[in-house]
Amino acid sequence: MCTSGTIYLLLAFLYVDMFKKILVAFDGSLYARRALDLACSLAKVHNSKLTVLYVIPYGPPLQKLSSGLPKPDREYLEFLRKQAEMIIEGAKEIVEKSGVDADFEILEGHPVERICWYAAEGKFDLVILGKRGADAVKKLGMGSVSERVVRACDRNVLIVR
Repeated sequence: MCTSGTIYLLLAFLYVDMFKKILVAFDGSLYARRALDLACSLAKVHNSKLTVLYVIPYGPPLQKLSSGLPKPDREYLEFLRKQAEMIIEGAKEIVEKSGVDADFEILEGHPVERICWYAAEGKFDLVILGKRGADAVKKLGMGSVSERVVRACDRNVLIVR
């Protein structure tokens, strides 16, 4: 006889290895912090390898929007890199409090392209993002990073509110 408890245990057993590798796109925003908290919880439950990714946002898509502005100079890029390190330090504090082990990566470029590329290259089972990022500029008619990652990424994507 199969009871609902038996079915639940069977499903739990089948899905325990569902998310072996989890990638969290983190920008320090409130939604990103919520996404990281959830990722840490999922990593505990699924015994997953967790990676936290921050993308220093610049590159051709951003330069097209700026219409004619020169590429960022070295001083500005160094500022962005220091800011990225501070944001990742915040992520490390959250992860340490959760008791989960994680890797931390910083990439440079267009966030959507880099998140999708990294997720595919790393063969992540799940990509987690916050609903809205730290960027004060609204969608500019292109949609948020999270919306565009959902459309562009060939991995499972979870958006956290």
